[in-house]
Amino acid sequence: MLAICLSVHSKLLKAILCHLKLFYASDESGIITSSELLWLGMESIPESFHDLFERETFANFATLMPEGTPQVTPVWIDRDDDHLLVNTARGRQKEKNVERDPKVGLCVMDPDDPYRYVSVRGEAVEVTEEGAVDHIDELARRYMDAEEYPHHGEESGPRVIIRIRPDRVVTSGE
Repeated sequence: MLAICLSVHSKLLKAILCHLKLFYASDESGIITSSELLWLGMESIPESFHDLFERETFANFATLMPEGTPQVTPVWIDRDDDHLLVNTARGRQKEKNVERDPKVGLCVMDPDDPYRYVSVRGEAVEVTEEGAVDHIDELARRYMDAEEYPHHGEESGPRVIIRIRPDRVVTSGE
């Protein structure tokens, strides 16, 4: 009986979310699968914009200050399969802000055509030191043409990667 109720509620929820264009069904069953629940609400960067994350482009990264006002800084930007990555040092304002309130926004403009851009609203789902030093060295190769990030040891704290789940993606200028 419980399985039938869950199936009916799952189908109803899926139908409502599809109607509101908050979710796109992966099959015709009408039942939300566990993998669909995992990705519910998450959007991806269209493949035609992946190049912006493979060359020297900057993102304007917005976080929320304790009193609710936005704090925006230019940052180097990267992506993995499903998330956007911002590398910073522990103790910097953006790191403190996302630890307190994970809601973020960012915009990456094509340096060759500022009307071509990706704008993302999402959440910082992880702030980790794991792999952050190697990651900043990788970014230094892209952004500075240097084998190693030249400011190791000069920062307020250890390097961290802020992993951002894109909940809303808007693009222009394909």
